[in-house]
Amino acid sequence: ESVTQSNRAVEIVAIIALLIGGLLLPLVVMWLINWVGTRFLPMDSVMRASFPVTVDSSGPFSKLLWAGPGAEAGPLTVAPNDFKNLMDQKALRDFDTGLGTAQAKIPLFPLAATWYQWDAPEGHRVIGFYDGGTKHSEDIDAGRALEVSPNMAENWALVVSDSELRKDAAEKIAGQLVVFGRMSTLGDYRKRIGEIALKPGFGERIAFLRTGVEADSSVAMDDDPIGFPDTPRAPAGFTSSESSATLDSVLKPRKPPTSGPLAPPPPPPS
Repeated sequence: ESVTQSNRAVEIVAIIALLIGGLLLPLVVMWLINWVGTRFLPMDSVMRASFPVTVDSSGPFSKLLWAGPGAEAGPLTVAPNDFKNLMDQKALRDFDTGLGTAQAKIPLFPLAATWYQWDAPEGHRVIGFYDGGTKHSEDIDAGRALEVSPNMAENWALVVSDSELRKDAAEKIAGQLVVFGRMSTLGDYRKRIGEIALKPGFGERIAFLRTGVEADSSVAMDDDPIGFPDTPRAPAGFTSSESSATLDSVLKPRKPPTSGPLAPPPPPPS
């Protein structure tokens, strides 16, 4: 009877293992298919430009202004050599944008949708308005990442440092606008930059990111307070006056023993 029960237990374990394997194997295959196929589109004749800008929120709508070195803020202009040709690339899983990395993201659960995001450099936030964006995550909501298109020629982003976002609300925010696009004419480039510069929502997004940066700074100060240096430690052997020991007692030489092998010899008889 015990042998029969043992065989039955083995059968049950084998059936459970087969069921689990039958469920997991298709999921693993689907995840591998996602891993192989989720890539950015091949980059052929893709151009890239980068502009120093400030966000002007003085009017009813915020807009991007040119902020080149030694120049007053003004409308964004595009020179003939601003857009530079990138080397043709095959379908990549990640791409260096020059200010952060664009990555194809694959969820652990294979039935969930894949997505593409632009990760901001360390200590920066990234702002953009991708029309097809539906993904929400902690990094995307906090501005440390931005959902983008799998076609890099359609992507652009405004990269702003955390230090800029800590400025007073009345001050202008400086950043770097990075724009990708297909090889085209100067007129097309200027039209694209003009549309980006006047996109609604820059002011609202920056105000939201300011709150996040302040919250992150508060958490960092709680973890490692600034302005409260470590209290210097007292020298070894030193205690405060409230203790029974004092510095004099520590520095005072000890009395020699009066007995034992370490005791000094008795004085010679007179």
